[in-house]
Amino acid sequence: AQGLIITEAYYWDLNDRTRAFGKRFFERMKRMPTMNQAATYSATLHYLNAVKAAGTKETKPVLAKMRATPVRDAFTDNGVVREDGRMVHSMFLFEVKKPEESKAPPVLYQLSYTPAGNRRRRRFAPIKNQGETMNAQTATKHSATQTTPSLPLAKPESIGLSGARLQALSDTFKREVDKGTAPGFTVLVARRGQIGW
Repeated sequence: AQGLIITEAYYWDLNDRTRAFGKRFFERMKRMPTMNQAATYSATLHYLNAVKAAGTKETKPVLAKMRATPVRDAFTDNGVVREDGRMVHSMFLFEVKKPEESKAPPVLYQLSYTPAGNRRRRRFAPIKNQGETMNAQTATKHSATQTTPSLPLAKPESIGLSGARLQALSDTFKREVDKGTAPGFTVLVARRGQIGW
């Protein structure tokens, strides 16, 4: 996996705050936390803090507190809960290290890119665009006005991916959006430094 480019909102070795949370998590679980585990902790903590601040468990006042309070914790230092309930926050671009570059506990990634300023907010689709099915072409259209470094596009088969399987994945996501079980999905599959889907 060395050299693989990935996006994550959280990595335990990103900074002092994430390392402190990672250490506490490791002491209990004997492994470092993933992005999803840190995000779950963040969401739960933000909700409980909002309940405490609102002095009630009633939905409307708690949601108002959650939206009015910036999210600054082990997961993110600049989270904002939107009107639709989605939290927008920084996303980071990492590269998987070579085995000889890693150390114990496993330091697998090196930071490649951090969006700055208002560009962080534009990593999330506007509320009006939710439910839109995205692929490599429409993702490129949406990002055409942004200054983020981009990877070149390639046909899936040309970089060793199965177009049929990727289409099946896209169809599965679309069914979930159509059923209303999820507001939307953002998927990007890259290999060998090129975007295949």
